Amino acid sequence: MYMDVNVKVSRYPGNADLPLPSYLYDFAFRYDPDTDKWTMIGPMATKRIGVGVAVVNRLLYAVGGFDGTNRLRSMECYHPENDEWQFLASMNVTRSGAG
Repeated sequence: MYMDVNVKVSRYPGNADLPLPSYLYDFAFRYDPDTDKWTMIGPMATKRIGVGVAVVNRLLYAVGGFDGTNRLRSMECYHPENDEWQFLASMNVTRSGAG
């Protein structure tokens, strides 16, 4: 199984004419190479952009990002077996701009 967060080009936060919900995302997709199809997975607890992502041992990690107001230090981990995200220990500093 391969996982990828939704990648959508949008204007950088701070543009007054861009409404908040249109550029923050809490969703991602999973790719199944056997069926050649993408399916949406369960939503993250925090909507964010500029999030760092990695897959380690079948788990998808979403680290940091920007929630429309603040740069984040939070981290969530996606478990494909139950289609749920779980908060993990936050980083010591904020990180954003990775995605």
